[in-house]
Amino acid sequence: ETSVSSETQGTSVGRETQQTSVGSETQETSVGNETSVGSETQQTQEEIVRGVQCYQKSLAAQIGPRGWERREETCLEVISLGLVLMDVVRKVEGVQELQLASSIRLSLSSAVKMIEQGQTSVESGLMVEVLGEKVEHLRETLAGLTERITQLRAG
Repeated sequence: ETSVSSETQGTSVGRETQQTSVGSETQETSVGNETSVGSETQQTQEEIVRGVQCYQKSLAAQIGPRGWERREETCLEVISLGLVLMDVVRKVEGVQELQLASSIRLSLSSAVKMIEQGQTSVESGLMVEVLGEKVEHLRETLAGLTERITQLRAG
């Protein structure tokens, strides 16, 4: 049985795969994923964009369930993932960098607010020290991303 499927996601370029099933093994090969003149940088950019989109999905999965901000472990994972996301998105070039960076900034600024609300003690008005430091680091990195977005918009 041979089937050809096409995937498109967000701003990524469509990717066709051919899947061949033989017994219990499935083999998947890329079809038509070549760029003009076999440009390696173009393919690398597509891979980076796909990677950023996967990180975005991971973030969405972390912050999707109700009450995630009240679990310290999840908050630490979200902070860590946010820092990685902001680092990786800087490797994207062109219009896609602006689109992805803007989306990431929106998601992460919302996540920071949720963490602050969920992890601030009602009695003391303070956050756990380790978490507070990491949130502050995330805020600073987010400010850098905001500056980069401003630069990209200015041209």
